[in-house]
Amino acid sequence: MLENKQFSARYFNGTSPIPISGEVALSPTEVSFFSQSTKEVLHLRDFHDLTFQAKGLKFTFREDQTQESPILEIHCNQEEAREIELLWLRAKNDMNLSRAINRELRMVHPVLITAVGLVLLIGIGFAYVSMLKKIHLVIPVTFDVSLGKEVSERIESSLPLCESNELSQYFSKKANLLIPKGSPFTYQIKFLDIPNTNAIALSGGTIYLFRGLLEKSDHPNEVWGVMAHEISHVENRHHVRQLVKALGITALITFLIGPGVGDFQALENVSELVSTVLVLKFSRDFEDEADDQGLVLLRNAKSDPQGFLIVLKRILKEEKQDVIGNDSTMRVFELLNTHPATEDRIAKIKDKMFRSSSDPFALKDWNRVKKSCKAKKVKSPLQ
Repeated sequence: MLENKQFSARYFNGTSPIPISGEVALSPTEVSFFSQSTKEVLHLRDFHDLTFQAKGLKFTFREDQTQESPILEIHCNQEEAREIELLWLRAKNDMNLSRAINRELRMVHPVLITAVGLVLLIGIGFAYVSMLKKIHLVIPVTFDVSLGKEVSERIESSLPLCESNELSQYFSKKANLLIPKGSPFTYQIKFLDIPNTNAIALSGGTIYLFRGLLEKSDHPNEVWGVMAHEISHVENRHHVRQLVKALGITALITFLIGPGVGDFQALENVSELVSTVLVLKFSRDFEDEADDQGLVLLRNAKSDPQGFLIVLKRILKEEKQDVIGNDSTMRVFELLNTHPATEDRIAKIKDKMFRSSSDPFALKDWNRVKKSCKAKKVKSPLQ
């Protein structure tokens, strides 16, 4: 209780910069200040503001900044300061909900407030990322087609295409066996005159198979396994989902850290690195999803998935030949690679292997078909 208690205090009367030292006594509605030379009875309701200080609190009389306001400093402990605040709020009849919440928060230990704040921040972060995972549901598939068309134009203007009616006829006849029924996408299969064991799927349904993939495949099942994987990327709209997440994460990191200017350039670099790693993590999740869904497509088509496993082992061998570095270099490479580690993919797929008694992708004519890729002649701008 504050009654019958006296506190040391300093009173600034608003006209002199020298404070008057004395003591105060409080009642439910008044503050009595007295010193050797003066005595003031001040009404609590007349104080405009209350501010907590290290050694107590400070009352300010006026809000007006054009002239010096009288100030009363009361020296007390934190518990007593909160009791005085409560008297002041009751005297002003100003104990609304926001002030009550603010007062209760100040009574909580700062460490606890910090911990609760961090938990809330993490929760908001997870909710934000979860929202990003669903935004693509409101984006029409026509966006996928437009995005894929733009990328396709760039690819075909800079990379060599194969010109082969035999390849086109072979894959166009068989592709529908893998494409899910009711797919909203129209697929086009094209061929690049590039010696790598690879393939690219674009949003909207265009798939590019590399000449190296075709020529190095002893059985068409190897190519169809890759095709199933790429079709799964398209059907699951991984390109649009990746774009949404990349933009969303970059925006969030930039908002939290802020743009890099001058001495803050290092923070911007950290922001870019964090957002890059998070985006690549999403990409690797999509690769796992495409592997799993690709196996489902192969099963539905009654095709043997062993071919896909063979291709992954070939890619692993090529990776080991191409990437040279120590263990730490390899760990960084694996972290920043958009695909999960090929060895991990092989291990997961082995656990999900199945056998097909009949296979629609027969070996007949494959050796001739796979070598029919001929570089397409590019017209000279002068022609």
